[in-house]
Amino acid sequence: MNTICVYGRLASDVTVNTMSNGRNVANFRVASRTRRKSNGGDNDYITNFYSVSAWGGLADQASKYLKKGNRVAVSGEFVIRSYKGNDGLDHFAHEIDASGIDLVETKSESGNTTAEPAAAARTAPAGFTPVETDDELPF
Repeated sequence: MNTICVYGRLASDVTVNTMSNGRNVANFRVASRTRRKSNGGDNDYITNFYSVSAWGGLADQASKYLKKGNRVAVSGEFVIRSYKGNDGLDHFAHEIDASGIDLVETKSESGNTTAEPAAAARTAPAGFTPVETDDELPF
C-alpha cells in the first residue's frame, strides 16, 4: 500500500493544464513543517515542500477553491516518475497524485483567533442538518 497524507499550506497557486486526451490536471505545492530534535535537545523545525497533482474533477475543484496560503490536507499516492531531460540525462520527479483534498482554512481565516475549519463555514449539502455543538451529537 502506498498512501501519503500531508497537512500544510499551499506554497503556490494552482495551475491547470489540459492534457492531449482532454483531461485536466492541477498542479500545486504544499509546505509542511516537521519538528526535529537538535543536538542540544531543543526542537527545530524544517519545512518540506511537496508537489501535488490532481486529475479530472478533483483538478477542477482545486483550481476553483484553492489559493496560495490556504491550509489543506492532501491524501494520495506518492509517485516517482523518471524522464529524460533536454540535457539527455535521466531525471526524477517526486510528487503526490492526490485522491483527496480538504480545504481546512483559508488564508483570511487564519488571522481569526477562533479559526474554525472552512468546511464548517459552508452550507450543509441537501439532506444534512448542520450540528452547532457537540452536545447535539448522538455519541
